[in-house]
Amino acid sequence: MTHASLPDHWQELIAGYALGDLSPDEAEEVRRLLEANPALHQEVTQLQETLALLPYDLADREPPLALRSNILTAAQTETSTIPAQTPQRTTHGIHPRWWSVGGAIAAVLIGALAIDNYQLRRQVTESEEIVALLQQPSTQLYTLQGTGAAIEASGSLVVNSDHDQVVILVKNLPELPQSQAYRLWAMPQEGATPVYCGQFNTTAEATTTTTWTPPEEECTAIAHQVLLTAESASDPPIPAGELVMQGVL
Repeated sequence: MTHASLPDHWQELIAGYALGDLSPDEAEEVRRLLEANPALHQEVTQLQETLALLPYDLADREPPLALRSNILTAAQTETSTIPAQTPQRTTHGIHPRWWSVGGAIAAVLIGALAIDNYQLRRQVTESEEIVALLQQPSTQLYTLQGTGAAIEASGSLVVNSDHDQVVILVKNLPELPQSQAYRLWAMPQEGATPVYCGQFNTTAEATTTTTWTPPEEECTAIAHQVLLTAESASDPPIPAGELVMQGVL
């Protein structure tokens, strides 16, 4: 589709429309654009499907070991600064030993909450970075669909040529053994030799959101088609494994 008749900021508008965070005037502008350019409906649908994958893919990630240690140390320090209270005699006869046990439990809980907060911030940051990519003119969005044994798999591939970056979001794609990997291939034109663009694996939940810089310039150019195959992780970058997903712009 040609975008010559669209305003310069149309990508930002439809991304905001897909997110549902436009002002009433902006939303009305998008509705007029959709009415005048029916082909935009498909792009909005692709964006909505891609954004819907974010909750699936942003699995919990532990903070780096050094940061995790600092978080837990800070949590323990915080509990140690709580003024000590002399337990009063009650009819229940609470033993003083339980006060120290309670403090230890509090330290663990505070540490766990701090780590959860770190993970949440990390997830929000990743989501914001992907949304920012989707709003840029140099971004291409491919819709991925499973094939063969992975027919239930679906996802999106976000490619940004200005930042030399690709992001893949998939769900219902089974995790491979450590000796294997999913490999991404770009076909610059029909019948061309596939270009190797990197490899990844999914999680035990059969999802992933993975970002990387591809090894070849052709990977961030507009491709006729993109393919995902299941390969041995140590094999040369030649497509020889089973085709599991494919997609087009």
